[in-house]
Amino acid sequence: MRVQDVMSTTVHTVTPTTTADVAWNTMRLNGIRHLVVTDSTGAIGLVSERDLGGRRGAKARAGHSSGDLMTSPVVVVPPDTTVRRAANL
Repeated sequence: MRVQDVMSTTVHTVTPTTTADVAWNTMRLNGIRHLVVTDSTGAIGLVSERDLGGRRGAKARAGHSSGDLMTSPVVVVPPDTTVRRAANL
């Protein structure tokens, strides 16, 4: 099985300067739990619902940007990579 067989093709992104509240609202409105953080070079991080404090995380998000709370670095693989190889990375 290849990554292309299980990946989502509609990817929602934010920039590192996007406020954490805007990122949270983007997740809520789109029914998703993760956003890819990008800049002019490509994917630089990943921000999750948990990173943003969840439903009760308004205080955790206050005054923070997606870049402050993202997980970085990220590993990017081509779609034809095997799922096993991607998991091992």
